[in-house]
Amino acid sequence: MVHGLNEEEKQMAKLVRQVAINASKEKVWEVLADFSGVANWAPTILESRSTTEVNGGVGAERTCKHEKMGNIEERIVAWEDGRSLSYDVIKGLPFPMKSLNNTWTVNAAGDNAIVSVEMEFRMGLGPLGVLPALMARLPMRKEMQVSLAGLKQYVETAEVVSTTKSLAPTSLAAVD
Repeated sequence: MVHGLNEEEKQMAKLVRQVAINASKEKVWEVLADFSGVANWAPTILESRSTTEVNGGVGAERTCKHEKMGNIEERIVAWEDGRSLSYDVIKGLPFPMKSLNNTWTVNAAGDNAIVSVEMEFRMGLGPLGVLPALMARLPMRKEMQVSLAGLKQYVETAEVVSTTKSLAPTSLAAVD
């Protein structure tokens, strides 16, 4: 057997980014835990609303209007109260993307917080999905960067971040 990635693994991508936020872990978690409130801080999300009775915890769902992808639906699949949440996009992925999962984690760093987001996505098209997976990495990294910068700015200033143009350069520069 040849060691290396199989075809499915070649079509998957995992990206990780993080940012330091000048606020307590608890304050940052309060914002992340408001699952339907994502449009307040993610500049590529134009609207968001809860579609389930609960707005947090495993099983909570939301609908978002994304500036490029249109309407998407997301469901929380893992929840560690006060620390992390993970959700899948369950409807609205662009072709040829088959799945997308985001995990947001917040940790204390003294009086501040470190937030990381891990994005995993998988393309369809069998062996032909390798190229789209590679091509999707750059725009997905940019999406992660502006989302983290928006979260940082919203938590630190309490001002809604409605567009990528409203992001402070210092917020964008802070994302690793």
